[in-house]
Amino acid sequence: MNLGARLRTVAQYRADARAGASGLASPRGIACRPGNGVSTLVLDTCSTGCMASIRLTRPTVEVIKVLLASPPEAPAWGLKICEAADLGSGTVYPILERLAKQGWITSFEETAPHPGRPARRYYELTAAGRIAVNSALEARRKRHASRWGLAGGEA
Repeated sequence: MNLGARLRTVAQYRADARAGASGLASPRGIACRPGNGVSTLVLDTCSTGCMASIRLTRPTVEVIKVLLASPPEAPAWGLKICEAADLGSGTVYPILERLAKQGWITSFEETAPHPGRPARRYYELTAAGRIAVNSALEARRKRHASRWGLAGGEA
């Protein structure tokens, strides 16, 4: 199968999933791997309008923790997130962009005077993002607990 045919297949699969065809109405990750196994396209299919999932890597979780800890009256800005998460800006800003594209966070520029420095861009979780983050973190915790045998039970 050539690349064009593969892309049409993925596009058709995505259209079918949005329409709820083939029993794909529940949220499930679907991977389409080319023959060489190098790249992976992950689609989150949910006909109920839920947000697409984001891979919760350790850096992403650290950024999310900083955003969760920031009160609405003092939202986090880029450098603060970098320092609190102990990550570089080349890691943090792409994560913030992905979270914003999914609608999990919103950002806005500082309006107060800021002599001697550029205006800060503040980031905060949206209401829908807070729900998505909490459910994603809970699912991640359960997955890790079951993987390592920490799900509880009798000793």
